Amino acid sequence: MRNDYSSFVGADIMLHFDIIPRTGELGGVYVSWSATDEIDLAAALAVEAFRPADPMVKYSGAIGRAMCDAMLAILASAGFAVKEAEGEYHPVTVKVLSGPDAS
Repeated sequence: MRNDYSSFVGADIMLHFDIIPRTGELGGVYVSWSATDEIDLAAALAVEAFRPADPMVKYSGAIGRAMCDAMLAILASAGFAVKEAEGEYHPVTVKVLSGPDAS
């Protein structure tokens, strides 16, 4: 019996807290969505082999861009304050600034 359905459904969802290394301060809550492990691996291998025009690189990037846009819209409609994360360490990732008003 298969217990990990992430590849089965075609994506992996990750929620993590970022800690600023030098200060130990919490840097925020980030939400990201990536393609399947197979797509991510194929894209990474293509980049490693200096083939940035490989279709899997473009496909993986397109999935990340589309899902980032979708997560921004979905979380904002649910009352979360969100923005696209900045910096090279959080590509196509959503930063959650605050949760919905509980009142």
